Amino acid sequence: MNSNIYYNRNETNKLLLLAKKLKNKEKYKKIHIDKREFFKPPNMIKPPNMIKPPNMIKPPNMIKPPNMIKPPNMINLHKDIHKINHVYKLNYINASSSGIGDFIRGSYYLLQLSESLNIDIDLHIYDNYIKYYLKYFSLKPNINENIANNIYKYLGDGPIYTKKNEIIDYDIVDNNRNFINYLNNQPTYSNNIFVNTINFPSRFISEHHKTYMKIVMEPIDLFKIEIDELINNMGLIKNDYITYHIRLGDSYLANHNKLVQSQTLKKIIEKLNIVNTNKYLLISDSTVIKNIIYKMYPDIKILKTIIGHTMDENSQKIKNTLFDFYLMSYSKNIISFSVYEHGSGFSKWCAVTYGIPYICYAL
Repeated sequence: MNSNIYYNRNETNKLLLLAKKLKNKEKYKKIHIDKREFFKPPNMIKPPNMIKPPNMIKPPNMIKPPNMIKPPNMINLHKDIHKINHVYKLNYINASSSGIGDFIRGSYYLLQLSESLNIDIDLHIYDNYIKYYLKYFSLKPNINENIANNIYKYLGDGPIYTKKNEIIDYDIVDNNRNFINYLNNQPTYSNNIFVNTINFPSRFISEHHKTYMKIVMEPIDLFKIEIDELINNMGLIKNDYITYHIRLGDSYLANHNKLVQSQTLKKIIEKLNIVNTNKYLLISDSTVIKNIIYKMYPDIKILKTIIGHTMDENSQKIKNTLFDFYLMSYSKNIISFSVYEHGSGFSKWCAVTYGIPYICYAL
C-alpha cells in the first residue's frame, strides 16, 4: 500500500479514497532511506473519462488586469523547496514540542500557506505513541532518522491575545515574511524540507482543509471501536452533549494534590449551567477540579483515568488523552476554561476541525 499521501489543492478526493484504503492493518517497519531517495511519489490515480461539456458561449473579451505590485513585506520561497513536511516529535534541536492541538493549528497554517505558495505539504509523527492510534500515520514509514534529528521548531512571534468579558480571543499577526525566511534556511532533501510550527492560521478555515484534518486525525479501527464502546458505557449520545474542558496548567498536572484556589473554582462554578447532568461531559488536566465538580454534580460524565498529555512518553496516558479528544469531537458545544492567555489548543482546534461551537473563558 502506498502511504505517502499528501495535500495539495486537488488532493481532497484522493484523501477520501485514502480513508477507504486504510482499513487494512498493514504496518510498516521503521525505514532508513538515503536522503536522495527518502520519498517516492504516490501512484497517481487516472481520472475517469470526463463527459465533454456542451459548446459554451464565448464570453466577451475581458480587460486584462494590470501587473500586480508585490507587497514590500513579502519574500520569495527558495526555488529548490517544492514540499513542506510538518513533523510532530518529542524534541527539536532548539525546543521541546507542545500538544497535539498546537500541531493541528500549525498544520492548518501550513495548509493555507502551501496554497498561497502553490507547493505541497505532508504531515508526519516521528517518535510519539500517538501515531499508532491514527490511521494516517500508523501506515506511513518513519522519516529518516538523520532528517528527524535535524529539525528546528519555528519560534517566531505569535498572535496578540485578547480578553474581553473574560473570553479569550486573539488577533492574527502577519509573520509570513519571518516564517518564509525560516523555511529558506532549512536543509533540503530532494526538494523537501522538514519543519515544525505552531503558527495561527487565518480565522477562516476552509471546509476542504477541515476534511483533510479529519482524515489525518481518524483513529485506527480498533481504537475507534474502543471510543464507541466508551461513549455507550458512559451513557452519552453522539452530538447531543456539552463538554466542559478545564485547563489548569502543567503545574496542576504534575501535582495532583495541589489545591484549587477558591477564586479559580468560583469562576468555573459561576459559568457552569448544568440542568440535565446526563448531557454534560467534564474533561480536565486536574483530578482535583474533576473530583470537586463531580461531587457537586454526581451525574456529570467524567473519565476516571490517569491524566496525561499528548507529549507524554507513557502510551497509556497518551491513549487516555486521545479518549478526551475524541469524546470532545462528538460534542454539540465545547465550553473551555484556561489559566493560559492563549486558552487551550487541545479543545480549540478539536472544535474547529469538527465544526463545534466553542468559547474559552480566562481563569
